[in-house]
Amino acid sequence: MNNDIVEYATTLTDEEFNSKQRFYHVSEDKYEIGQDIVPNNYQEKLGEEQKEIEEDLERYRIKKHPNKPQRATALYAFVQLSDAYHFLEKHGGYLYEVLVNKNDVSQNIKTHVGDMAIIELMKVLPECMRKTLIALYWNSDLLYKPCIEVLTDKLTVSDIVISDERKPKNRSENFHSYNLENHKEYLKLLKRMTNM
Repeated sequence: MNNDIVEYATTLTDEEFNSKQRFYHVSEDKYEIGQDIVPNNYQEKLGEEQKEIEEDLERYRIKKHPNKPQRATALYAFVQLSDAYHFLEKHGGYLYEVLVNKNDVSQNIKTHVGDMAIIELMKVLPECMRKTLIALYWNSDLLYKPCIEVLTDKLTVSDIVISDERKPKNRSENFHSYNLENHKEYLKLLKRMTNM
């Protein structure tokens, strides 16, 4: 599936990028079609261990990949609708289809394609493995079952997928352990989005 998306992010224009792939964003804020998404500093809500992981990620980015966006101020778009839906179920908010405005030199827009599954793995594996996982993340390497996220400085709403606000569900399971294929609402949503 998605080694192509890493190539898309680095070689195609915005128009080509968005015509080949749909992107999804979950936000606590309500937006209309055509509006630009405004970044929020989600890291303020993180626990101490997760803040430490984010600080390590940022130190590595500054040292090895200074031209990639800072995670704390970036906007995130999912490549897979199922990943966006699961994130919505876990954290609440609204679900949007978005256009990724990448690498716009005139606006100094930066983009990175990473695997959120690597970030999730850092939460459960020993700290001694963190440096290796951080390198994998910033090098755009993908795990066996990736959750691909595009970090960028600018996203524009192209469609409102779920317009009624969802409340977060405190799920204890790992991000990828939730089986969406058995979720009736997700199946209806997937059918609607693929028939557009």
